[in-house]
Amino acid sequence: MKHSIALKIFALAVGIIALTVVVAVLTNIEVIGLGRNVATVAQKTIPLAARAADLNEAGLFRRIAFERLYREYGEPEPDVKAIGEAKTNFDKNTLRVYEMIGKIREDLRVLPDDPEERELAAQVREVVSRIESSFRSTTDLANSTLAARRAGDRAKAKELMEFTFKGQIELRGLRSKLQEITYQMAELSAQSAEKRKNRVLISSSATTLLAVVLGLGAAWMISRNMAKPVLELLRTTRAVQGGNLTAHVGKLPEDEIGQLGDSFNAMVDELKRKENLQKAIGSYIDPVS
Repeated sequence: MKHSIALKIFALAVGIIALTVVVAVLTNIEVIGLGRNVATVAQKTIPLAARAADLNEAGLFRRIAFERLYREYGEPEPDVKAIGEAKTNFDKNTLRVYEMIGKIREDLRVLPDDPEERELAAQVREVVSRIESSFRSTTDLANSTLAARRAGDRAKAKELMEFTFKGQIELRGLRSKLQEITYQMAELSAQSAEKRKNRVLISSSATTLLAVVLGLGAAWMISRNMAKPVLELLRTTRAVQGGNLTAHVGKLPEDEIGQLGDSFNAMVDELKRKENLQKAIGSYIDPVS
C-alpha cells in the first residue's frame, strides 16, 4: 500500500493533535471534579457549618434572655422595659433555633456520596434530632419556670430552674457537638478538594509528559523511516558516481522516495547496458585490443 510523504507528515500532525486533545480531556475531567468539590464546600459544607454556628449563637442569646427574665421576675419592682426586651429576645431566638434546625435538615436531605462525609452527615442528622427534642422540652421547662417565678412561687421556680439548667447544659453540649461535626465535614471537604487539586496537577503533568514523549517518539520513528531510504539512495548514488554500475538501491518504502529509487535503479541499469554496449562495439572495431 502506497503512502506519500505528505500523508506521513499529516499522520504525525494528527497524532500530535490527538495526544493534545487527550491531555485536554483528561485535565478537564479532573478540573470538573475539582469544581464539584469546591462547589460542595461553598454551597453545602460551609453554609452547614455557618448554620450550626448560628444555631449555637441563637441558643446562647436565648439563654441570656431567659436568665434576665428570671432575674427581673424575682425583683420587688421589675423593670418593665428590660422584661419586654428580654421576652422579645427570648421568643426571637427560640424561633431562630427552630429555623436553623429546619435549614440544617434541608441541607442534609440528600446525603453526600463520599462515605466519610456520609457518616458525618448522618451524625449531624442524629444530633439535630436530639437538639430539637431537648430544645422543646427545655423551652417548656423555661416557660414554666418563668411563669412560677413571675407568680412568686419561689420553691416551684427553683425546682423547675434546676431541670431547666440541666436541659440547657445538655443543649450546650449537643450544640458544641454539632459544631464540631460540621467543622469536621468542612475540613474533610477541603481536604478532598486539595487532593483533587493535586491529582489535577499530577495527571496534567503526567499526561503532558506522556504526550511529549509519545509525540517525540512518533516524530523520531517517522523521520527515521523517511531519512533511512534517503541515506540509502545517497550511498548508492556515490557508489555509481565512483564507477560502480552494479550498485542498486534496495527495497524502499512505497512512496515518492521509493519511486525515485526505482527510477535510479532503472537509470543505473541503462548506464550499465550502455557501458556493455560500448565495450562490445569497441571489441568489434578493435578486436586486437
